[in-house]
Amino acid sequence: MGTINTLAYLIKLRWKSIDCVLFPVLDWFYNDFVGLRVADGKVSAAAILPMQTFAFEKQKASMDEMRKKPWVRMFYAYGSKDFLVEESDSEELAMYFKGDHYVIHDKKEAEEAIPKIWNSYARGQSYVTANFTEEGHYLQKTYPEFLIQVLGGIFDVETDNSK
Repeated sequence: MGTINTLAYLIKLRWKSIDCVLFPVLDWFYNDFVGLRVADGKVSAAAILPMQTFAFEKQKASMDEMRKKPWVRMFYAYGSKDFLVEESDSEELAMYFKGDHYVIHDKKEAEEAIPKIWNSYARGQSYVTANFTEEGHYLQKTYPEFLIQVLGGIFDVETDNSK
């Protein structure tokens, strides 16, 4: 996460000469490029700091607790071309779930994967992950139908042992 770390470093310096350039750029980036609404560049800068760490080791404890509960179903999807999260971080998280993992290259494969994912849950798999190789940070914008159908399936699909 070189970009995030660099920005966080510059923000932490608190040099007025850097802030007067950085804050307007961050304001533009958040409001116009990303499409989020923030009050100003200072708020944007504050939002960058928590992104500096993925804190995977701390997340493992929560994930381990979830894995002790077989009735909990989870779905984790990520894009290989995410500009905020390194692919290796997303991949490590996905593999930690130890569930079925799907690699999706395009819309056609996404459509074909939906019944396979439902089948994973029906077979009793609690954790399913998907890597969208050609996508970035905004899967909810580029694949909303896919996510709605998969998440709906989490609640609708009966497992083989519950019939």
